[in-house]
Amino acid sequence: MRAGFLLLLIAVASLAAPVAAQPAAPDTAARRAFERGKALAAASKFDDAYTAFAEAYRVQPLPAFLFNMGEVARRGGQTEAARVAYQRYLEAEPTGAMADTARARLAALGPPAPKPPAVTPAPSPAVPPVPRPVLRPEPDPASRLTVMTMPPPRKRASRWPVWAAIGGGVVLAGVATGLYFALRTDDCDGCVVIR
Repeated sequence: MRAGFLLLLIAVASLAAPVAAQPAAPDTAARRAFERGKALAAASKFDDAYTAFAEAYRVQPLPAFLFNMGEVARRGGQTEAARVAYQRYLEAEPTGAMADTARARLAALGPPAPKPPAVTPAPSPAVPPVPRPVLRPEPDPASRLTVMTMPPPRKRASRWPVWAAIGGGVVLAGVATGLYFALRTDDCDGCVVIR
């Protein structure tokens, strides 16, 4: 009798064991950075958009982020950064959805600029020179910005089936225990004892 009750208690305890918590979706921070980059690109803040897409790529290295980095760098006049981003995208996904577009963008950017020969600077005068403003070329109106989207987030499993199974197990254990004690008889007037 006690062994059966002990087994029943062990079964109930194993059903009521705590369930391990699921980790947060890994792409949440990447998705936030992607959305920020997309909004900045729409506002023509290409340098900030590049930084946001680079952060999204650092958190979750999806090739689409590399393509987006190339797009905003190209639109911001940063041809070398665009060239590097497109090349990295093509290395990651040579047959990806935007591979042909990346190749076309690379061809339009032309070959990399040759590095200027090293020149020894003249001694600096007492007054520092005035920095020249960085001129960025106006983007071609026909050249539009294409931003790739992120894949949809993975659906997290719902926990209600686990808790329903635990609750069902506890109810069944309670019913079994109640039936055991309700149907148990201590008197054994009609019992046949085999010796």
